[in-house]
Amino acid sequence: QDFFVTTGKSGKMNTIRLRLDIINASNILNNKWGVGNVSTTTQPLAYTGRTANGQPIFQLATQVAPDGSTILLKDAFLKSKDLGDVYQIQFGIRYIFNN
Repeated sequence: QDFFVTTGKSGKMNTIRLRLDIINASNILNNKWGVGNVSTTTQPLAYTGRTANGQPIFQLATQVAPDGSTILLKDAFLKSKDLGDVYQIQFGIRYIFNN
């Protein structure tokens, strides 16, 4: 929204511009909307070496459970906990001289 202001004796026109931005607005309506997923691992099965017989050894990936314990990987994706997953409201003011 622009507001025009006349200043001084010269009558020059200045502008005050107000701006409102809402980022991820759907998250305001429902906190489950607009939330991303993050991959728990890119390598669920990791090669760790070979036995004395020459057979390969693999190890399954683990993840941290909500109670803090370490468990075998059971979720391919978890809900993201990032700033981009919540709504954000920005308010801006701009003053333009001699417009």
